[in-house]
Amino acid sequence: MIDDMRGHYAAATINRTLATIKKALTLACGKILIPVDYGDKSKRLPENNQRHM
Repeated sequence: MIDDMRGHYAAATINRTLATIKKALTLACGKILIPVDYGDKSKRLPENNQRHM
């Protein structure tokens, strides 16, 4: 999924999407819908979002 998005979106946008998916996986594990919290296994992309003046 990350490879598909990487050419079209900034790293910060991808990280926000990953954060949403991670939260959904954590909630699913908390309600015992999935056996393992796969949200803990996700990694974020490094961001380089410095402002230039």
